[in-house]
This record gives sequence, C-alpha cells and structure tokens, in this order.
Amino acid sequence: MKRWLLLLVVGLLCAAPAAAGTITFEGIVGPGERLFANTGERPSPQVISDGVENFVFTLISGNWSFEDSAYSGAPPRNGTDTMSVDGFQYSTITIQKQGGGSFDLNSVDLAVWTTTPATMVRVSSGALSQDFSPGTTFGTFLFPAGWAGLTSVSLTNVGGANAWTLDNVVLNTSTVPEPASLLLFGTGLVGLRSWRKRRQ
Repeated sequence: MKRWLLLLVVGLLCAAPAAAGTITFEGIVGPGERLFANTGERPSPQVISDGVENFVFTLISGNWSFEDSAYSGAPPRNGTDTMSVDGFQYSTITIQKQGGGSFDLNSVDLAVWTTTPATMVRVSSGALSQDFSPGTTFGTFLFPAGWAGLTSVSLTNVGGANAWTLDNVVLNTSTVPEPASLLLFGTGLVGLRSWRKRRQ
C-alpha cells in the first residue's frame, strides 16, 4: 500500500511542472526592419511566445516598435531582435499570460537610448514595484523571489522623456491541473489497486 501511495504523490507532483522561458522578440519583424504600433504595422496587443507559453503585450500609452537584429539605426542594439517604447514620460506596456494564469518574473534586459535626461523604468504588479535606471548598453535586471504568482506586469517610463528598449524577459510558468482531474486520477489509482488485490 505504501508503494501505491508513493506513486500517487509522485504523480501529483509531476502534474504541475514549472517551465522557464525567455521572450526574445525574435522573428516579429523581417531582416533589417523596424516596425511601429502607431503606423499600424505592429498594433497593440501583440501575442509573443517565450518558447513555452504565449504572452500578450499591450500598449497602454505611448508608442512601441520592434527592431530586427540587423536594423542599423537607434535604439541600442545587442545583436538580437528587440522591442522599444517611445520617449514620452509614463509610456506603459503590460504583459499577461494569454488566456489568463500566473507566472513568475525572473529578469529583464533594459537599455535607454541616451542618458540625458535620466530615465527610470518602473516594473510593477499589484503591490510590487521596482525601479531600474538602465544605461545605453543592455543590462540584466533581476527580480527577487517575491515576484511570483503574477497575473500582469506593467513597465512604465517614470523618469525623463527618453525611449527605452526591452529584451530577454525571463519568466517561469506552471501548468496547474484542475482539482477534478486530480481527484479522478487518484480515484482511478485506488480502484486499480483494489482490483489487483482482489485478483490475487
């Protein structure tokens, strides 16, 4: 009986794996392109995958653009495709899991176009809030363990009127099975055990 109970516990634990993914903005635009929201080329919202799940990026205020790694003009380049938000103060984007659900935010890569005026990007979710002051080259900004179980994250320019660029949004998601499925699974295991015991 102990072995069956152990199998049931292991099965339940394996039913809700955490999966890490990184949103890199690769392939949204063609070679050498830079496309904008306000021209209708890449309107809000945009559904972007992290390789595991799909996430919805919504432009709340301001304008955004997506740049191919081969694009030669501004904004700051890091050799990969990126997303930029215009230089208006309080320009905001939000990130949510497509279809709802929660996720953990681990880190983001940020850069600003110029250091004058000084720009601060505020990342917030509910009562959580953290301000970052990126430089003109990309830096990775980490979030503490408390940034877990989020349903939405906002990124806002709260500093000067300076554009900023985003890349490599690292997230953890977990697929949590519904309670009815777990109950059905457990009942089936108990029934299988009882049937096998009667046969012996």
